[in-house]
Amino acid sequence: MNAICGKLKKLRVVFGLLIFFSLASGMAQNRPSILVKVEDKASILKKIETEKWAADIYSALWNKITPLADRHRTDPEWILSRYQMNRLKGKRYTDFMTDPKGTKLIAKWGDAPFSTIRPTTHKRPPLDPEGYRFRTLKLEEFPVYDSLPNMYLQSSAPSGKWYWTDPQSHIGYINSMINSLCLESAILYWLTKEEKYAEFAMDILVQWVQGAYYQKPLEGACRDGFFSVQSLGDRSYATLPLAYDFIYDYLKSNYDQIYRFDSVFDRMAQTQLERGFWSNNWYAAQSITFVYSALALSDKAKRDKYMNYFMKEDHVNKGCGRLSLTSTAEKHLTYDGHWKEPGGYHNYPVGAILQAGVAAENNDYLAFKENPPLYTSSYVLLKYLFPNGKTMGYGDTGRGTASPEHLEIAIKMAGKYDDPVQKQLYGVMNRMLENGYNRNTSGWFGLLNNVSNIPEQADEVLTLPRSGKLEFSQCYYQRNGTDSYTGLMCYLQGASYNHNHANGVAMELYGQGMVLGPDPGIGGHYDTDIHKNYYALYAAHNTVIADGKSAPLRSFNGGGGEKPMGALTLRAMEPMAEFQAISPFCSFTSVDYIEPSTETQQKRTMALIRTSDKTGYYVDIFHSDNANKNEYVYHNLGHSVTYLNRDNSLLKLNSSEELSEHKKGFGPGYVHFMDKMTTGVLDQSVKAQFKLNAVQGKKIFMDMHIPGAENREYFSVMTPKAYTAPQEYRELPVPAVVIRQNGSAWGKPFMVLYESFTGEGNSSLKTVTGTSENGISVVNASSMLARGIASKQTIIQNIDSTSTFRKDNEFFKGHFGIIGYENDKLSYLYLGHGSTISADGFSLRTTVENKHGAANLMVKNKGLFFASYQAMQVFIPKEYVKRNRDFEVMVTIHKTPMKLKTEKVKGGWNVQLPATEGVLVGLEIN
Repeated sequence: MNAICGKLKKLRVVFGLLIFFSLASGMAQNRPSILVKVEDKASILKKIETEKWAADIYSALWNKITPLADRHRTDPEWILSRYQMNRLKGKRYTDFMTDPKGTKLIAKWGDAPFSTIRPTTHKRPPLDPEGYRFRTLKLEEFPVYDSLPNMYLQSSAPSGKWYWTDPQSHIGYINSMINSLCLESAILYWLTKEEKYAEFAMDILVQWVQGAYYQKPLEGACRDGFFSVQSLGDRSYATLPLAYDFIYDYLKSNYDQIYRFDSVFDRMAQTQLERGFWSNNWYAAQSITFVYSALALSDKAKRDKYMNYFMKEDHVNKGCGRLSLTSTAEKHLTYDGHWKEPGGYHNYPVGAILQAGVAAENNDYLAFKENPPLYTSSYVLLKYLFPNGKTMGYGDTGRGTASPEHLEIAIKMAGKYDDPVQKQLYGVMNRMLENGYNRNTSGWFGLLNNVSNIPEQADEVLTLPRSGKLEFSQCYYQRNGTDSYTGLMCYLQGASYNHNHANGVAMELYGQGMVLGPDPGIGGHYDTDIHKNYYALYAAHNTVIADGKSAPLRSFNGGGGEKPMGALTLRAMEPMAEFQAISPFCSFTSVDYIEPSTETQQKRTMALIRTSDKTGYYVDIFHSDNANKNEYVYHNLGHSVTYLNRDNSLLKLNSSEELSEHKKGFGPGYVHFMDKMTTGVLDQSVKAQFKLNAVQGKKIFMDMHIPGAENREYFSVMTPKAYTAPQEYRELPVPAVVIRQNGSAWGKPFMVLYESFTGEGNSSLKTVTGTSENGISVVNASSMLARGIASKQTIIQNIDSTSTFRKDNEFFKGHFGIIGYENDKLSYLYLGHGSTISADGFSLRTTVENKHGAANLMVKNKGLFFASYQAMQVFIPKEYVKRNRDFEVMVTIHKTPMKLKTEKVKGGWNVQLPATEGVLVGLEIN
């Protein structure tokens, strides 16, 4: 620690001298110029001196690099020998060939006067025989002077076995680690002017450039890179142009063949311009390699040429090349800046563009000024996260999160242009800081570029919407509450797009601080057998499989591209995406879908119902009209799943050979179901209960309440692990429930209520019943809330929206509605989508006959509260008003009092209610 303090003191001296000499001479150097300019050093040194987060980053760099730089002075081969190169004379290859698909290296030839850079041999990382990846080696474990085709690596499997294996893309990882050390040492040299850091960085750079100078980019496919089987792999070398930039003056004085760098960086930029796919995230993720290499060039005309492609001009040759920022905003970003791929991919391309954009701005190419969507893309994920801060898990991805490092970039750029959005960005950043983000995790990039401090913005509060949509993936979510443990969130999703899965109408359910009902993510990587025949297909998802055959329209044989499965269409939703919710308790989404491989018609409605601040449940009603059979599949994290009957006694299950249909590449993926058990045909209602032994010693449950139907069977199975699960549960197999409806499930759909809770016996749902007749499904749910109030809901869903439901004093006409009670008295009428709903003497109806709308009426002892986006009519029974004479009803909307039209009719009064834009307003009865 004393050494670090000494360094900080020395930096303060350097800072003072820098100001003195710059004022005295007025001289300015040309380098560095990519991410920072020479005049930026003063503010960076001041940042280190005054800001703890910056001092922490500097101290970490110093602690990491100084021992390596000190050893390098006496033992330079220690680091240089670990670089993966073609070192043997006669085998210092200069030319490399891949197979026509650009997946693996198949030939190499030529011999250079220096050792050349060893390219990756395959597009993927190696896997052990069980499908596990290998543990990444530590620096001291990197093989030295390695010339063997195979590498001795340790599996990440629980066994921890070691294997001799083709390192494949692992080669790039090793070199990228050393390249990062090179850059960090170069930055320390620029800040301190201590030559040992320059020597360390220069020796790595020179060894690299002497070999790279004689090499050609790989040939065979337009996806090939300069040093990698795929051009994305060249990101491993993106730090070297920066390192060169920081020690340029030292290199110029100590290396007489510095011209070689221009040659290599030019070829790197050209390769990144021409290679890789433009129709997905590939080209965007290459942006840092492309821009850093281009800006390292000494020829301004070449810099301008490449940067024009980055900014404004597309370079497309059939499937390969890159799009400009202008085209990127049009083709690959949603209106709010979300990359048009699953959320786990967003940060990968967007982060590269943002970092490249900083370099562009530093060189007077106005990336942010001319492309405002870059601001919102830095934080847009926040809108789509579960309450624990994780992204939705659908598609070929894992669970990402919003990146505070990217938000830091947007804040810096907004400040540069005095953009009013900066205040909102400060508000978002303060939320991230409150949730645990530490600015010292931003590393060297943050040290160089982030603003010194983040002011509090009390008036700029980020409010997350109750609902939202991502049209490219046909994903519709709803949430209620943002607390990480008590918050609720679910979504429906299904479409054909890049990196999708063939999952039909799929969903995920959140509860008790995590996604308990997960989509499983990617199975190791795109080309593993289990990914191709399970993770990417229907059976891995929470969906319905028709006739045991639901599958993509063409065989899936690997890769991250589109698996054609059609797309769902939105039928109704409340609240509509990002609109004000009309109910504090209820929301729903309803979609239609044609499963293309069997032409099965399906409809799925999901509702989220709050019963208290801490309790609530999900409702799922799934229609599927395959005449042979339909199978409802639901996976939930857990150690076990059991079936119980109405009196909560265990149901007996027997071993089963069913659920075996599978055609390679065409799904549905049943081949990977294990431990299959069945109840046999069982018409009665059942409850399936998942139990997860949580790390904290608590038991977490998910109850599935399933009203019965004729010709129905229930299965329990164990399925492969979910890569989207929290780390502590990621190696567990996932229990699942399969409900088979023999014959059509159109008139008698699957109706399931889900409730999660922690601790034995702590469920709030006590009874669930359900019926389905003439296209109308009705579920009744009763809860006992913690404060001793009995809660009951009648949930009504209608296939065609024109039929009516009537029972006792309840009436409904429309597509979806909920009638809520507390202690057997009406609590609310929720007209999610329909024309009429009534109970207990109260009714809501649209003012235009049979026109559907959404409205909510809350009935309290102290008044009535109403919300709607269109005019409605409410009937108030005389028993509630408790008087016979006429009265007036007042409502205040946007601070404006309004007198409403009332009409006395038999049994009470009709009141004409205006639209309230979703805001819940009180009805004042005078």
